[in-house]
Amino acid sequence: KLCQLFKGKYTSSQCRDTPDDKLLKSLTIPEISRTALLGVVEECKESYRRMKASSSPIEKLHHYLDIVRHIISQHSPSTVDVTSFCHCLCFLLVQIGADTPQQEADIMWGLIGQDMLGGEAGFYLALLHSAANIIRTDKNSFSEENVVENVDNAKTTQNLEYN
Repeated sequence: KLCQLFKGKYTSSQCRDTPDDKLLKSLTIPEISRTALLGVVEECKESYRRMKASSSPIEKLHHYLDIVRHIISQHSPSTVDVTSFCHCLCFLLVQIGADTPQQEADIMWGLIGQDMLGGEAGFYLALLHSAANIIRTDKNSFSEENVVENVDNAKTTQNLEYN
């Protein structure tokens, strides 16, 4: 609900872009990949919904790995490096309206045995943490309060330099 109120405030005001729009523009994803990823948004949204609804951390991981498979299925294996995968994951998380990716990742890290997270599952779970951090950081930097604070800081710095 908080995300909806936040997004509603920005879309109903005179702001040019919402924080999500600015984040999406900042991700380095080729247009072809964006188009392909938009084709799997509904499947990813369903997988994310199932992940959130699941009480078992292993089931959560299974549903998250479904999202991973959807991303990978849209690329040839040789074209997906860590950075582009993480940006694709950020793009999809924003598109599907994922509101708690960090918490979901924390639950999985904390409750699944390290023996199960030693391979690719642990690698992709670490990328979920990274993607959640990118989204959180970018949303904070694009928030209205930070924009006003950054402008005030710039004015103060400008006054110091020219006085």
